[in-house]
Amino acid sequence: MKKEREDFREAVDPILQIAFPDGPEEGVPSAWQERLKLVPRRIKDQLKETTTTGTVQALAVVKSHYPRVDLQRYGEGFAANIDEDKFDSLTLEVKPTAELLVENLDLDHL
Repeated sequence: MKKEREDFREAVDPILQIAFPDGPEEGVPSAWQERLKLVPRRIKDQLKETTTTGTVQALAVVKSHYPRVDLQRYGEGFAANIDEDKFDSLTLEVKPTAELLVENLDLDHL
């Protein structure tokens, strides 16, 4: 049983290192079993932060090329005339640029 527990902990440690790269945070239980329970929420938080970082950087690129653009309009969603086919077409058109932006995404602070 002890060997199985050690093997399990060895398998869990990389997950905890991703979820808690700086080790246990203050107020977060230090036992790995308790920290493991917090992983789903932590991963969601990290995903949201990463998505926000990518969106901020993409909108900053847009603003750098079009300084007078009203970014509030982007918060309203797509223009009224965008149906599913047009959306699919736009998605295919912007995908290569999105991949370049992701490649250059600064995630050092995460």
